[in-house]
Order: sequence, then C-alpha cells, then structure tokens
Amino acid sequence: MATACKTSGSAGILIVDESLILVHAIADAVSRQPDMQGLGRSAPHCIPRDIPTSPPPTIAVLNPLQGDLAPSDLVQHFREDRGVQDLVAYLPQDAACAAHACLRAGFAAVVSRDRSMDKLVTAISTVLADGIYADEQYGPLSDTMIAPEPKAQDPFGLTPREQSVLEGVARGASSKEVARDLGISPKTVETHRARAMRKLGLTARSELVEHSRLNGW
Repeated sequence: MATACKTSGSAGILIVDESLILVHAIADAVSRQPDMQGLGRSAPHCIPRDIPTSPPPTIAVLNPLQGDLAPSDLVQHFREDRGVQDLVAYLPQDAACAAHACLRAGFAAVVSRDRSMDKLVTAISTVLADGIYADEQYGPLSDTMIAPEPKAQDPFGLTPREQSVLEGVARGASSKEVARDLGISPKTVETHRARAMRKLGLTARSELVEHSRLNGW
C-alpha cells in the first residue's frame, strides 16, 4: 500500500495496479501536484479491498485488462458502489480496442502505459477539469466513440445509486438493510446518502421523506 498525505482540499487519486512498484511511482508523481493526493493500492483484478470512503477518491487510475470485469462493470463498481467520480484507464500500448471500450463505457481518460508519467498526470488534470483525455497513441477516437454514461440521471444531479439509496432510506430502511438490498456495504450506503442529501439541500430524514413524496419515489 502507498499513501501520500496532503491537505484535505486535494483531490484523492486512487491508483490500483498489480505492481506495487508502479503504484508507488504513480502515487509519488500525482502527489507532487498541488491539487492532488495519491492513494496507492496494490491489488489483483483491479478491485482493492480498502478504498477510502470519507470522502471517497475523486478519480481511480487502473488497468482494466488486469481483471475479469468489463469496463462497464468497473464503472458501475467504482462510480456507483464506491463513490469514485471518474475512472482513468492506464493501458498497454497495443490495447487500442480496450481503450475504445473504456471510453464507450464511461471512463474519462485512456493513457498508454509506455508514456511518461507526466502524460498520465496531464490526463488526470484534464479529468479534474471535467474534460475527457484520449491518448492519440490509440489512433483516432471520434466523438461517437467517446460517449461516457452521464454521471447524473435526474434533475437534482443524483446518480442512479444515490437515488436507490435515498429511496430505501425514505421508506424507513436502515443502512444495513439498504446495503443488503443493493449488494454494497453499509459504509458505502452512508457515503451515498450523505452526498445525495447535500445535493438536495436536506439535513433530516423527515425532509427526505417529504422530498420522496413530492417527487413520486
């Protein structure tokens, strides 16, 4: 595990890879940026056991080819279940098909692993600025190839997972019950609930129940 501590105002960048050496190198390069904090995790199959939840990382950097999950499933796992906002695919040089698949699934950036570390940092900076980064090494990536899933599906800016959590809470279910129903951890439920309540400007369950009634949940 590699973690570089900085101020709370820095964006958390989670780095996941089978190579601990690479994890340390990326975490160090990222943490040299004034607005980033590298959070390294060496893990097989792209899925680390421990991911910070308070707050969750802003971006996860990983190589989808190291695991069995499809890019769309990785987006679901990290964004919806773990609260990560965006994903960056750090792929081998000859993985053009995988790069296209990642962008179609909703990854915000694809970068070749044979590029300099500065190129990866540039991609992360682009994503933090709400942009999409496509490494030209993978050939032309037309606008039709870059069709990430929307981050929010309703007028209030809630993700589908956040709305599912709030619907469960509004009907009186506990965090453990919601977690069991959705197949996620109670801590993840709490993270989604807190973020969603902030988006809605709500502070109490009674307000959430009323909001749910008014919006037909």
